[in-house]
Amino acid sequence: MAERAVLDVSVWHQLFESGQHSLLAEYLNLMALSAPVLNSLTPARVQAAAEQIAPLIPSGTGDQVGLVRRIDVRADLAGMAVPTLVVVTTGDPLVSPALQRELAVGIPAAEVAELPTGHLPFAERPEEWLKLITDFLVQD
Repeated sequence: MAERAVLDVSVWHQLFESGQHSLLAEYLNLMALSAPVLNSLTPARVQAAAEQIAPLIPSGTGDQVGLVRRIDVRADLAGMAVPTLVVVTTGDPLVSPALQRELAVGIPAAEVAELPTGHLPFAERPEEWLKLITDFLVQD
């Protein structure tokens, strides 16, 4: 795992385990949204989003973060024999576009599309996201 990702996941895990779910929600906003989208929001909107997210953080978050820290699937990618679309989110502060492209290169015949979003393309550009997914799924 790249050093930035190690740090990201470490902070995420520590905030969850310490019970600081409001602060974790703010951190998740920072890590999930692209800079242009986050910068376009008012401080009140950012705070409101964090307040909505905090009580919804699942109890299994610690386990999820643990998996992210331990599991490396790169060796398994070459064995994928199903149609695959890798959507590279070019403004993603959580998973770097370079790592996303590495994933795509490892999957035989993977199709690659790019969206200029953060980690949540369906939230930042829902119409473009839907079109990418729909077009991929209806291919012959």
